[in-house]
Amino acid sequence: MNGCFEHVPVLFDECMDGLKIKKDGIYVDCTAGGGGHSSGIVSRLGAEGKLISLDKDDEALATCEARRKEIKDGVRPSCYHLEQSLKLWNMSLLTRR
Repeated sequence: MNGCFEHVPVLFDECMDGLKIKKDGIYVDCTAGGGGHSSGIVSRLGAEGKLISLDKDDEALATCEARRKEIKDGVRPSCYHLEQSLKLWNMSLLTRR
């Protein structure tokens, strides 16, 4: 790892438009990568909104966490591995439809 994770979000505007983000919504970005889409979501949230960013790549999570610190005051996404999130919420299984 070179400590310089780079990723350009694909279809950024289309994703933001399609999500129809509510200021007080709760969102999960399951492929946080470098935090591009996560940053877009957070910039549209209000103080009551929440974002959880997940990724399996440690370097991507480190980049996401660094970007998190630069994001809008009062709204902080959390960057985790899925396993950490499940433990945090005391969950062992997810339901899939």
